Amino acid sequence: MLFLSKCDDHLEIKVRIHPGAKKSAFNGTWNNEQLKINIQTPPVDGKANEALIAFLAKFFHIRKSAVLLLSGETSREKKLALYDIDEKTFLEKISPFL
Repeated sequence: MLFLSKCDDHLEIKVRIHPGAKKSAFNGTWNNEQLKINIQTPPVDGKANEALIAFLAKFFHIRKSAVLLLSGETSREKKLALYDIDEKTFLEKISPFL
């Protein structure tokens, strides 16, 4: 899966978000290179990024501080680091949405 990279102490994921959606949810993949995620919050003053981090933390049952935005602050395409979760658990949780 091209959207997932394993690093020493964290996972890195590539996502493509759709802000201002009806509800926050996973929505498959984009060319198998990025996870597609709908975010209910509109992209105003970084609020969609905050909502994305909160959504991922809640979904994967990790702290918000364990989700870091690495790149794409003002773009729909983002790269994030996820700490406190292993690759197996990540894939088990995400598999129904792929």
